[in-house]
Amino acid sequence: MGVRAVPKVLARYARAVDLPIEIPSRDIVRNWNSRNGVAILQEATHADDWVWMIDHSVQLGKMFVLVVLGIRSSAMPVGRALRRDDMTPLAVLPSTSRDKAEVSRQLTELAGHCGTPLAVLSDGAAELHHGALALKKLGFSGVHLDDTKHKVSNLLKKHLKDDERFQAFVTHLGQTTASIQQTELDHLLPPRSKQKCP
Repeated sequence: MGVRAVPKVLARYARAVDLPIEIPSRDIVRNWNSRNGVAILQEATHADDWVWMIDHSVQLGKMFVLVVLGIRSSAMPVGRALRRDDMTPLAVLPSTSRDKAEVSRQLTELAGHCGTPLAVLSDGAAELHHGALALKKLGFSGVHLDDTKHKVSNLLKKHLKDDERFQAFVTHLGQTTASIQQTELDHLLPPRSKQKCP
């Protein structure tokens, strides 16, 4: 739920159950949410069995944000998929650059704080791979894996890029998207095709 919606939801709930409470403004909700985020980031402990998931946010203005989520190998769930509450936010690192040197610096600094990870999972971006390699100087001997979605996507792109039938399908998909977007059929639009490739 967005920050703007929280006061409205609280106000409606308070009216519905006749609860006499003062409704916080969206700025108060944002401030408490930020404080909660800072508190969560301070909870991470130093350990040698972290599994990191690393990725960059979409660029906001001139800033990039490297986000690192972690789960202890000893806490890895068995028999079910990972959930958000299984993960611990280890770092939210803003920077004006996301080049190899900056990512290496950020991950090395984080390893000094939380411990060298057992494994690193990323989307296959070159700067993230380079950052994981920089951890070897700190004793990182684990694995660095591309996540399944990006790995499969890159393999398909490699094998199908010159296939005429696939190119015809992509062209037809683009024409269909253009013809039904902003109509009553827009809920049938396929996911947008992403051109970025590491």
